[in-house]
Amino acid sequence: MDLYCLLKHKLSLDDIIGKAKEIFSTHFNSKVFREQLCYFNDIDYSETIEYIDHAPDDKKIKEFLEKIAVIVS
Repeated sequence: MDLYCLLKHKLSLDDIIGKAKEIFSTHFNSKVFREQLCYFNDIDYSETIEYIDHAPDDKKIKEFLEKIAVIVS
């Protein structure tokens, strides 16, 4: 959810990848990061999220993250 909100409203994927490379240097792999954006099998729904507006639909979140992950920059 955090990455969805950041990517949807605040930062670009390039911004996040650039900062991660700056912080983690060669320990950060942007290909693996992009793959992780598309992995949803271990989502823990036990924690309730409080939204300011309305709760985004899970399907739309997944579709958005998958779309962002494959954009070549």
